[in-house]
Amino acid sequence: MPMPTRKTKTSQWPLLVKPAGNPNVSVAIRPLTQKNKGEPYTIFCLTWTVNGERKRRYHKQLEDAKKDAETVADSLAGKSPGLADLQPETRADISTAVVALRKSGLEKPLAAIVTEYAEVIKALKGLGTPLEAAKEYAERNAGLRQTSVPAAAEEWIDQEENNKEGRERSAWATKLRKTVQNRFAKDFTGTVAALDPLLIDKWFAGLKNVQKGTANYGKPLSETTKKNIRDDLASFFRWCQSHRYLPKDADLLEAVPEFQRKHQNGSKNTITPDDLAKLLKACPAELTPYVAVRAFAGLREIEASLLDWKHVHLETGWIEVTEDVAKQTADEQGVVRDIPIQPVLKAWLASFAKAEGPICSMNDPLQALPRLAKRAGVTLPRNALRHSYIAYRTAITGDVPRVADECGNSPEIIRKYYRRRGAQIHLDAPKWFAIMPETPANVVFVPRPDATAVA
Repeated sequence: MPMPTRKTKTSQWPLLVKPAGNPNVSVAIRPLTQKNKGEPYTIFCLTWTVNGERKRRYHKQLEDAKKDAETVADSLAGKSPGLADLQPETRADISTAVVALRKSGLEKPLAAIVTEYAEVIKALKGLGTPLEAAKEYAERNAGLRQTSVPAAAEEWIDQEENNKEGRERSAWATKLRKTVQNRFAKDFTGTVAALDPLLIDKWFAGLKNVQKGTANYGKPLSETTKKNIRDDLASFFRWCQSHRYLPKDADLLEAVPEFQRKHQNGSKNTITPDDLAKLLKACPAELTPYVAVRAFAGLREIEASLLDWKHVHLETGWIEVTEDVAKQTADEQGVVRDIPIQPVLKAWLASFAKAEGPICSMNDPLQALPRLAKRAGVTLPRNALRHSYIAYRTAITGDVPRVADECGNSPEIIRKYYRRRGAQIHLDAPKWFAIMPETPANVVFVPRPDATAVA
């Protein structure tokens, strides 16, 4: 009986080398053109599959590649049974699978497909069939556009900035760049569609203060700050859904707690009139109006940075906090209001007043305050200027609802967190509102004849 011969396909590439008596196994040889210092040359690549994993080997000469392919094919034949050795029902299953694979147009080895199918069954854990899972996935992601988180964040913030007008445009965009672009998108660089709620929850748990020069640098963020970041991300994810980067029913914040804003005890976050005098004395001209309206009108940090001179009416004695400015604070209470200009504030603003334009030309004056405090030799807790104003203003007027209306808070918040009692507060309060400028770069205490007359 003649020995079976090895079969090879030589009519075209790839060249298929099969072991004798087992056409179920093959090793392919393909020529590859490479370049060395600009000069082209050809090498020959062997490819075969073992348990769904594709293997490769390279040779410079075709004859060497053929000999190696024969060795590999013989080795595979020893590990892989021929069709004749299989049970009839197994051969029928393989034939049916091969026909279905050809009809599908998939260029993937049958063994790899079976292996992948087994992994899918394992991942589903009995919750459904692979077909059901595939249909649900396709329905959820039908028509989704693919983009990275950094690219989507940049697109969103640019649109938000273009939708705003005036001074609040840059401040709002700056805020979103801090929370979404420079924090979230820096840590999540994959596609928007691949975002995982559990990883986002873990990310929130690890957030720390990154503002150098502050007392809390490197410490975990407060609940209030986390809530603000969560709110910004919720807006970002809604935008991603409307632009088909996310499925409409996706809830990427489902695992993230609903953080609560915690009011700091403002009465413990105040500074003395002596400290304020040192700050103002060391304050550069471009920052002076910003510090003054925060210390003598109690404006929030974002309100002061957005305030325009056209809303500062020195002649009538009022500051308008308009809706465009007030709504940037994300405060749930109404903060659109008019604030009386105290004589001390008028004195500090008079030499800087303009018809219009931002009262502070700095892009981010809040970042300048720690440097100012260090230069002045003063410990300045965050929001200490506003907290001090509320405490001293309440001590002078004794009218909590009035101060609450001026500051955009509720009387309950003022009583609970800001009001201070005792003799010292009544001694310091008149001094706070008597820090008059001697020159734009120098200050001195000028006691008023009747300190309680401050309206």
